[in-house]
Amino acid sequence: MVRVQRTFSVPVDSAKVAAYLRDFANAVHWDPGTISCTQSTSGPVAVGTKWTNVSKVLRSETELTYELTKDSADQIKREMPGIVGKYA
Repeated sequence: MVRVQRTFSVPVDSAKVAAYLRDFANAVHWDPGTISCTQSTSGPVAVGTKWTNVSKVLRSETELTYELTKDSADQIKREMPGIVGKYA
């Protein structure tokens, strides 16, 4: 399993940063490979919320489902249960 961890500093209140990162639909703003990312479950963002992410890698597009699995003061974690689309 691949694990990605990033650390960086920003001059913004940590609660605002956490709210922004918690909503994975914002990936279109910070992930250059993301074409679209939409919440696929209803309700507010919480553990169990899922998103459908369409990304372009090289010349192929793939659709993946991500789920928020941990949301605590020091960690926001999403997991990708599997590929739900196919390479175009």
